[in-house]
Amino acid sequence: PQSARLCLPYCVAVALLYGDVWINHFEAEGLADDAIYDLASRVEVVQDPDNKDPQSHAPVYLDIYTKDGTIHEELHALKGSPESPLTEEEAMTKVRRAWNHTGKLDPDGADRLVSLMDRLEEVGDIGELTSILTVA
Repeated sequence: PQSARLCLPYCVAVALLYGDVWINHFEAEGLADDAIYDLASRVEVVQDPDNKDPQSHAPVYLDIYTKDGTIHEELHALKGSPESPLTEEEAMTKVRRAWNHTGKLDPDGADRLVSLMDRLEEVGDIGELTSILTVA
């Protein structure tokens, strides 16, 4: 399961099939999805010979060969990176989605956490924050 998140063919297949890559894709049900493995087996990763930094995450060039043509995509920066930051709305949506995914935290806590994050500099007692993170 841990290695799946580092497997580019797996992650590309998930993104193409489901529109995004999320926590559930690396849990038992997602890891048992044969459609992901079928598509991942057709993903070929080729290192860019002009990219001298093997640790870089971008740019990424993606060619998708479909039955009716080819789609070329170029990604200069990963979404959420300093070069392409999430908007505040995207970040808060991600927090809420992760919060709800746990299934163990108070459902209303996500909104309280987001509210606290918006005024974190003004919070006088860290207990206000940690109390929200208690398992329901």
